Amino acid sequence: MKNKSIDSPEERFYHGSCCCNNFLFIHGGYNFGELNDFWKFDIKSQKWIMIKNNSNLKPSARYHHQMFSFENKIFLIGGIFKDISFKEIWEYDITLNIWKNISKFIYFSN
Repeated sequence: MKNKSIDSPEERFYHGSCCCNNFLFIHGGYNFGELNDFWKFDIKSQKWIMIKNNSNLKPSARYHHQMFSFENKIFLIGGIFKDISFKEIWEYDITLNIWKNISKFIYFSN
């Protein structure tokens, strides 16, 4: 059953996550279908914030991807959508609130 609150992300599994600057970030995952939302959890206030970036460019819905942070940026790597495996790297700039595809390679699984 999906969480109907707009104040927090719905239940999910196989999502990407990482910590940076006292926030926990999560992207996508799976819950009766692939998800494409992006959230941060403020560890101090214990509140969720949905992130809407400052451009239309963003990673597509996916699950089984990895995320890590480095120097105020978040990197999202790979993932799966239906029968498509992504072999790409996205960079999210926390300060500018924008995504950038820094390496785009897609291949189809058999």
